[in-house]
Amino acid sequence: MLCACDSQNTTVSVQDFGAIPDDGINDAEALREAAAYCRTHAGTTLVFPAGVYDFSDPVAAKIEREAIDGTYGYGLQVQRYLFIPTKPYVTGLDFTGAKDLTIEAYGAKLMVEGWMEVLAFIRCKNVTVKGLQIDYKRHNNIEAVITNITGDMIEAEFDPEYYKYSDKIVQGRTEFYDPDAGQFFDCDGGMTGSPEPGKVLFKYTKNNAKVGDILVIRHGGHYRPCYMLRESENMTLKDIIIYSFPGMGVVGHETTDILLDHIQIIPYPGRYTSTTTDATHFTSCRGNITIQNCMFRGCLDDCTNIHNYYWYPYAQEDPNKVEIRVEKADLHAQSLDYPHNGDTLNLINRRTLEHYDKFVVKAVDTSWVDWKVVVTLDKPISQGQCDTCFLYNNTFTYANIVNNTVVSKSGRAFYVKVPRAYVGYNKIMKTSMSALKLGGELWWHEAGPMREMIVEHNYISECNYLYKFLPYPDWDGSAIYVTSDVEEHGPYVNSGLIVRNNVFADNYGKTVVLNDCENCQFYDNVCPDFAVTEIHCNNITVDGRPNQQ
Repeated sequence: MLCACDSQNTTVSVQDFGAIPDDGINDAEALREAAAYCRTHAGTTLVFPAGVYDFSDPVAAKIEREAIDGTYGYGLQVQRYLFIPTKPYVTGLDFTGAKDLTIEAYGAKLMVEGWMEVLAFIRCKNVTVKGLQIDYKRHNNIEAVITNITGDMIEAEFDPEYYKYSDKIVQGRTEFYDPDAGQFFDCDGGMTGSPEPGKVLFKYTKNNAKVGDILVIRHGGHYRPCYMLRESENMTLKDIIIYSFPGMGVVGHETTDILLDHIQIIPYPGRYTSTTTDATHFTSCRGNITIQNCMFRGCLDDCTNIHNYYWYPYAQEDPNKVEIRVEKADLHAQSLDYPHNGDTLNLINRRTLEHYDKFVVKAVDTSWVDWKVVVTLDKPISQGQCDTCFLYNNTFTYANIVNNTVVSKSGRAFYVKVPRAYVGYNKIMKTSMSALKLGGELWWHEAGPMREMIVEHNYISECNYLYKFLPYPDWDGSAIYVTSDVEEHGPYVNSGLIVRNNVFADNYGKTVVLNDCENCQFYDNVCPDFAVTEIHCNNITVDGRPNQQ
């Protein structure tokens, strides 16, 4: 066993702590000792020799069982029960505070049992994880094959030995997957029972499925992520693979400079789904977020979502102080959201997102016990402003999304709500909703507006598949959908979009839909019957001429 003394630039193996691959023995204790060593030894390279490492935690296994067997409710009730900051949870490998750490894990796989935050990097600096694979002993989503359809009743079958904890009831959120088309689409109905282990009956109102399609049953929604990158700096994930996870794959929060390079969030061969919700999600980050050379398939929500929050302000006795709260939105990192000293906060109208004023942060007081953030501003903020406006942090990350492949997934590909971003040279195929959704929106209370964004040299095909079955207006924009979700139109919220040299082919619904946009340019895009649909827009040009709707 290695001693817990200070060292620099040390290479250690998880085998030094007793973790042996491919022996079928739970390696959780040994791997946690290895993580503890890394927390106190800056400059460590931690090596995982190739092979499978079993990782099980009894508390996490209990959470998994009870989430699946109905103890916490049905469908999204599971998310509402578990996905709150005060709910106890399990951390698999805790690297909090690690500095100058490299994890070398090519050919190594963690085979996880139990719902948990598998790897936590909190207040870390200069960390790189290479090559690690993560899968689950019991896949997070049931994939049941439809064997019979009679009227409005579907019968579907699955392996009850593999999908354990579903022997008495089968519960969860549902959707279909068509293996022939490679497309996910929503179920309009609900499960009625499980007449015997491994069989489920599903009653639905729209006959969209066929025998041989897959009924996907996901138990809940958001939960703690596989990788948590929180309040950290210079974080790199390279060549990692996530095959299965009951929540989001990678979450970054209040972190500066994140690189995802050649990561894969994909189903294990023979399966159709990977993560239960977003593949990656980044909130209130700084510096640069770069997602490059990655593969996303089978994730049951967006490949990425990048945003800040619209805060509700609450006046304090001191007129220069204000409490800020995230309300009517998911806290994806289950962490306080706060600005830094010197940040600029924009004051905007709650109904129109019109900009009114700006404040500079002079001090920030955070209380984790009271779950409270109070900010001292450079000038007073009135009660009336607090009652009618949002505040949001004008310090955003720059998003760079390049040379990725997205195929056969539910939801959108890239959901970008930061003012400045580059989206280029990506291949996006077979998403159930818009390929790209841009601009901050009130619906999720996720900021901010689009200001300077380039979308170029992408191939986008067969996206927005849900439009084939449910042609709702807000699902228009198969390739690009820019929105604000304002309650009433005021000044143009989004601007500065340049879309050039893309190929849009065989998509469903309208190709591009813009809401509350001005000064946007489209040119040299290849698409049969290319058209830009405007809703409250100004100065939109296509190939150098005013757009003709």
